[in-house]
Amino acid sequence: MISRIHEKLGTAGFVIAIVALIAALGGTAIAALPGLNSKQKKEVKKIAKSFQVLGPAGSAGAAGPQGQPGAAGSAGKEGPQGATGPKGPQGDPWTAGGTLPPNATETGLFGPIIATNGEQKFSVLNFNIPLATAPTAVFVPGIAGGYGEDEEEGCPGVVNGIPQADSGVLCVYNAEDPGLGAPSGEILNLANENGKAEKTGALLYVSCGVAVCNASGLWAVTG
Repeated sequence: MISRIHEKLGTAGFVIAIVALIAALGGTAIAALPGLNSKQKKEVKKIAKSFQVLGPAGSAGAAGPQGQPGAAGSAGKEGPQGATGPKGPQGDPWTAGGTLPPNATETGLFGPIIATNGEQKFSVLNFNIPLATAPTAVFVPGIAGGYGEDEEEGCPGVVNGIPQADSGVLCVYNAEDPGLGAPSGEILNLANENGKAEKTGALLYVSCGVAVCNASGLWAVTG
């Protein structure tokens, strides 16, 4: 069949026909054509390349479904330790060494403790900041309607509503109710009840020798 076409078209026409065919089918059709020598195949291939034109790009296909999430990766190596940060400011009310500085004073409230004749009751006095050494404890009974007017040694009284204490002394100022009796006070160690206050606080025992007694008031301790 190829020889018949060759005879009718002649060599030039035959080559043009072959080129048109190859342009339509693609360059791979050259190897399948019989009746051409190697030189003719090269010429046809060269001519076919000059006729090749890229067609327009096709439209993008629809996106495929999202794939399943992959497995979690293994943990990475621990990074190097960072540099030490700057020292923060001193906290409040804590102090250097964790104890109340010398001549510094802390204060608080106690009571009310109400007892009848023959009863003994107590109240806990806690120091927010411990003392370096245990203080001497003093109970100031007070008089009707006031705080500690009966000043005791080491306890100069209550000034403008603020209880005072000398260095190394715990002063407990009782505010007596005018309608109740004044109790006697005994301050004992929180730990072993040896008759002294402790570095962290004390127990205030009150005993009543009249019909009814009241103990409530202020305390101050100075380092």
